[in-house]
Amino acid sequence: MLLILLMIFFSCGSNTIEEAKSPEEILRLIEQKFGELKVENQFHGAILVAKDGIPIFENAYGTDTEGTQNTMVKPFNIASIGKMFTGVAVMRLVQNDQLKLEATVYDYLPDYGKKEDTERITIHHLLTHSSGIPDIFSFDKIQKIDESKINTWYDYFPYFETDKLDFKPGKKFSYSNSGYLVLGKIIEAVSGQDYCNYLAENIFTAAEMEVVKCQAPLGGSVISMQDMLKFSEALQQNRLLNETNTNLVMEDKIKIEKNVYYGYGFQIYKKYKSLEVSHKGGDLNIKGQLLMFPETGYTVIIYGNNNDIGYDGFNEARHYLRDILT
Repeated sequence: MLLILLMIFFSCGSNTIEEAKSPEEILRLIEQKFGELKVENQFHGAILVAKDGIPIFENAYGTDTEGTQNTMVKPFNIASIGKMFTGVAVMRLVQNDQLKLEATVYDYLPDYGKKEDTERITIHHLLTHSSGIPDIFSFDKIQKIDESKINTWYDYFPYFETDKLDFKPGKKFSYSNSGYLVLGKIIEAVSGQDYCNYLAENIFTAAEMEVVKCQAPLGGSVISMQDMLKFSEALQQNRLLNETNTNLVMEDKIKIEKNVYYGYGFQIYKKYKSLEVSHKGGDLNIKGQLLMFPETGYTVIIYGNNNDIGYDGFNEARHYLRDILT
């Protein structure tokens, strides 16, 4: 009887252990999935999947909203994915002892906002979306913005700079594009350089990225799939920051929802079979995400850029990739 029970135990145990998929099997599954999405006309954009920095699958599908054919050499607007750059830029200043995470906004921008608020908001609060600064792109605020007067990202400041905080700094997570604009201004004040020039010198060149149209601290830069992969690899190989600070930007700092957290410009998912460090971005016409899986060595860059198709195909694709790569 004991022998029979042991045989049952080990038999059941072996069936519950899911064997890791080989790169060949993963490639087959990806090709199959995107082939289905193409036939169903559900995905317009581009996808790049790499293993240990080497692309194993890359392809472009359909057209953008204006009808232009998508290609693998076409650069894409990465929207809020660019907050990763701002997070890394801040940590380079921290690493060089030019900036302190526990210091306040008032310490670096004494003329910004209301002193009673800026003396309470730290760099850590800004990086983790826990500052309480109202989001410039909230529904109420966006109705009041006169886009004809927005020529640079500085022009957004009058719409939120003196507003009452939504909550006490550090109390909770609340996504704030405004907070990242403030971080951009702090980067400039501390470094003495224009935000995009600082990124070009300290991130883009260091990562050997070739074609980048830099926009703003909250995102919006235009970058190729290949350059996004270079950024991911440079980050994970500690070429942008030392190992301690690389880990620091990608560690969970504040809870967004169950098993989902925010670090310093990075989203951390602990809800899948292995760790995911990523950031997504989008607007009415585009959606995208950079997903890094440090434990398995996979990286995914996925963009969708046709609002006539909607969000379903893009969403289905990225969740499928999460499932097979983790």
